[in-house]
Amino acid sequence: MQIKLIARFSILLSTLILLFCFVAMVVGHATPTMLIVAQIYSYIQDKHHLALIDINRHLPIRLNFPVNVLGNISISEDGRRMILPTGAGLNQAVFVLWEVSTGKLITMPDYYVNCSASNWRWLQDNRHVLFQCRDNPQDGTIGGIYTMDFETGDIYSLYRKPSVIAPYQWSPDNTRVGINDDGKVYIVGVHGDNLTDITPQGRRFTFVAWSADGESVLLRGLRSIERYTFATGELDLILDNFETSISPVLSPNGESLALVTNERRPRPYSLNLTTGDLTPLETTDLKINNVSWVGWSPNSQWVVIRSSIEIEPNNFYYLTKPDASVVMLMAENIETIPVWSADSQRLSFTIFDTMDTTYYSELMLWELNSFLPPQRVAPYASVPQWSPDGGYLAFIRYPQFQQLGYMTTIGDVRFLTNPNESVVGFTFVK
Repeated sequence: MQIKLIARFSILLSTLILLFCFVAMVVGHATPTMLIVAQIYSYIQDKHHLALIDINRHLPIRLNFPVNVLGNISISEDGRRMILPTGAGLNQAVFVLWEVSTGKLITMPDYYVNCSASNWRWLQDNRHVLFQCRDNPQDGTIGGIYTMDFETGDIYSLYRKPSVIAPYQWSPDNTRVGINDDGKVYIVGVHGDNLTDITPQGRRFTFVAWSADGESVLLRGLRSIERYTFATGELDLILDNFETSISPVLSPNGESLALVTNERRPRPYSLNLTTGDLTPLETTDLKINNVSWVGWSPNSQWVVIRSSIEIEPNNFYYLTKPDASVVMLMAENIETIPVWSADSQRLSFTIFDTMDTTYYSELMLWELNSFLPPQRVAPYASVPQWSPDGGYLAFIRYPQFQQLGYMTTIGDVRFLTNPNESVVGFTFVK
């Protein structure tokens, strides 16, 4: 009798366990992992640490850094590798590289002890680090540019002079980079190989963009836009008699350029690279001038424009179609460049406001398909960032302790970190 009861109980328990596992699998499938990696500073311990936070499960994992971190870390785009600053001061800026999942740690050789803490960063391949080193530690003079390969630990001299290299100057496969140097444009490999001057004798150019296949680049002349093709070594004129005030910006699909005129009150244009059509981004009723920045939506369907009024310090942002069929004001007093969701349907940005004599930021969200004005998400918020799938909007809330918060898919705002710790920076793990 007892054996039968035990058997029945065992069967019932096994059934319940299987049912629990099935429910757990269903719930797990319905709520996939959405990880954020964040650098957090504890005021109580006076120490930095790393936190891996799953938005859907609220189970933060704390990881101590393998070295004493002095300052803000730099996180690779996929959120898996870190640049950890371990030295500070004019002559002792050094770092180590760390892979969170494996614990792999790469230290700098002793003769790279004076490298620039302000200019290092990961390339978009999540493998190479770009940095500069001081030629003269005594006076702090910044010298050449280097790359470091995380997979091998090897360091390469990329270019002999200091230069600011923006992400758009790297080829689509991150194997080559275009470098501007006093009117000349050089192309060089990520390991410092095959340095080539592509600037014709007696002419001056700056780098604009790579083609999607990496077979050509766009260059900006004094009053022209031209295409250099590597296979032929020849230049083709794209646009003539047009002087730009800032570097043109290529759309993500490679079909158009956003341009800004070089005049007292700079105006925005778009150039279709296939048809050659040059379109002023304005309407009869809405003229945009004093333009200082232009950018594109991920789907290349919108141009974002920043403008300012001469008598006021405020920034105005506009949204236009490349053919100027739609031109509209987004908002004024926008603090930083708006951030697009991956599907290009939503924009997040912060605007500044004042309360008596207190200055603060408000996080806003604009649903382009809602036909509603931008909606307020949270006050005292900064550095908005979309999850890879566009389902969540994360941000840092201040002013006392900087908490990591996010907006859920139904519009609620929740927080992921303790109110007695400060989030220094974060990124989604891709």
